[in-house]
Parts: sequence; C-alpha cells; structure tokens
Amino acid sequence: MTKCVKCGAESWSVEDKYGALQTWRCNACGTAILVHVNYSGAELGFAPDLSHVFRFCAHWKSKPSIQQASDMKKYFPILQSVSAYALVRKAIQNEKFELGIFTENQMQKFEPFLSSIGIEISRLPDTARSP
Repeated sequence: MTKCVKCGAESWSVEDKYGALQTWRCNACGTAILVHVNYSGAELGFAPDLSHVFRFCAHWKSKPSIQQASDMKKYFPILQSVSAYALVRKAIQNEKFELGIFTENQMQKFEPFLSSIGIEISRLPDTARSP
C-alpha cells in the first residue's frame, strides 16, 4: 500500500474511479492523489465525460468569521491540520491557500458554499496528474 507523502499514513479512501484512474484520499490528513490501478488483463476505459484534474486555491474576499473558517475545514480535508484562526489570518494577510486536488465536476459542487462565505477560487492545472 502507498504511504502518504504528507503524513506517512497508509489508510486511503477511494473517492472517484475513472476506469483504471482513481482518486485516493488519505484518511489521516486528507491529501488527495491520483492513482493508476493495474487490473491485469481487465479492459477498462475512461468515462466519456472525464474532466481534467486541477489544484484549487482559495482567497477570502473579506475577513471571515471563525465559524466560516471552521466550516471550510468540514468540506476540505486538506485543511484539517490548519486552525480556523490560521485561516482567518490568511484572509487578513490577503494570502491564498490550497483546497486540494479535484476534478472540475467535484469542485462545482463546492462553489455555492464557497461563494456564500466569500471565497474566490482559482484553478491551477495539475499537469502531473491530468489525464
């Protein structure tokens, strides 16, 4: 089993499957990786609507409340190790922070929530993981 490069854990959850391409998320820290799984001899193809993979970064448009920052942690496992106060500090210092690696379709599910709490997101191609 693959070890997480961020925390060293070996416990993963499979979030998405696109043929032999799977998104695994570390159960300990929330780090997401894209894995090509070899099914020896199985004929697997990509789904026709496979969307590209992106790194998503966030930027607060205004200073959030501690509750809004805490809510972010519920939706994005990569933020579990970051305190709500640190997220508020990033807003005050006008800093971007990473939300993780997602497909466009996955991120569209989060956009209404992010917009409602004053988050602007930017998509950065994750060329090492794009199909």
